[in-house]
Amino acid sequence: MLLLSDRLKELINYAQTHNHQIKALEYNSQANAKSLESTKSEYLMPKVVVGGQFSSQTPASPFQAQDTLSAYGQISIDLYDGGKLSSEISQKTNELKASKFDERYNKKALALSIVNNFYNIKNQEALLQARYDEQKELEAQIIRVETFHRAKLATIDQVDKIKSTYANNNYQITATKQDIFELKKSLSLKLGRPINDLGNASIQEPQNSSEEELNDNIKSMDASADALVNTATSLDAAYKPQVALSDTYSVYEYYREQSNPLIENMYHQNTIMLNVNMQLFDNGAVKKQKQALMIQHQAMQEQINQAKDEQSNNRAIAFAQIATAKEKINSANTALAASESVYQMIEQKFEAKIVDNVTYLDALSNKTTATAQYQIALNSLEVAKANCYFQLGLNVEEYINE
Repeated sequence: MLLLSDRLKELINYAQTHNHQIKALEYNSQANAKSLESTKSEYLMPKVVVGGQFSSQTPASPFQAQDTLSAYGQISIDLYDGGKLSSEISQKTNELKASKFDERYNKKALALSIVNNFYNIKNQEALLQARYDEQKELEAQIIRVETFHRAKLATIDQVDKIKSTYANNNYQITATKQDIFELKKSLSLKLGRPINDLGNASIQEPQNSSEEELNDNIKSMDASADALVNTATSLDAAYKPQVALSDTYSVYEYYREQSNPLIENMYHQNTIMLNVNMQLFDNGAVKKQKQALMIQHQAMQEQINQAKDEQSNNRAIAFAQIATAKEKINSANTALAASESVYQMIEQKFEAKIVDNVTYLDALSNKTTATAQYQIALNSLEVAKANCYFQLGLNVEEYINE
């Protein structure tokens, strides 16, 4: 049975490799990396172009052959582009950083989601086990009370009351089984595969550190904001001179040409060209585009500041949740011990016919609830620890004990 159980750390690692949303983010990062490589390949590198052309004139001109075949090879390089390409490289570098941070953040968010699913299933399984234990107790009491009823020592309403509680308990068992089924299906969807029975796991308690690192989602926003600045900077190139140098070598062949002693055909030609241009006036169009981008950058900075405030707030809440979860465990443990003690006493009195079945069933219900509640409190502490690691920007799977 243990060999077939799924361990929490394995579930997280599997999901981070096979989850479709994570794969989509990985592909997005790969696309950004290729885009960066493409832009870098243009930087201060010559371009080589070859081509050819065939033309035919009808009727033929006395100054030109009827059919002309030409071919050329050209090498060109941008000597100065006003800093546009270097800004584009910086922009795409920051876009790649942002996509990588998004990928890391979503992997951590997925891990936290799986931890929540894992312990929610554990909670329902604890409740189901408590219901099964209650069912056994009720079955034994039904047999006992029916025996008393046949001996005229118990009334039929006492039998019916316990049977009614037994039927309601069966209903709760069925509902809990359905809840477990749905939770497992939800977890399977995130994993991309069915799951087996879940093993046991605990999470190390996080330590409160004075050093706070930004979460990956904020780092992604920072990189995206920097990319906006890079895009705005690249627009400045529009007002700077653009310098390009090219060298073109062409060859020609002529067919069906008319003889003309005044015309000498050219069979090859080399052309070196230095091209310089600069935009002098565009009615402020580029300037306004840059202003729009910088306003977007300011808006993103406000979002970043808000996210930083939320991060600090969420971390304080996360540590408080751990402390609260520990208090709940102590309370639940006390309640469980008390309910078990009361139940044992009431059970003895019920069997001795000192108390009625209402008192007995109430004590049994309290014990069932307390048993499940204690296990749920223990699981809530593990979830609180996982959430704390997430808020600290750490990988929760590195702190799981199994």
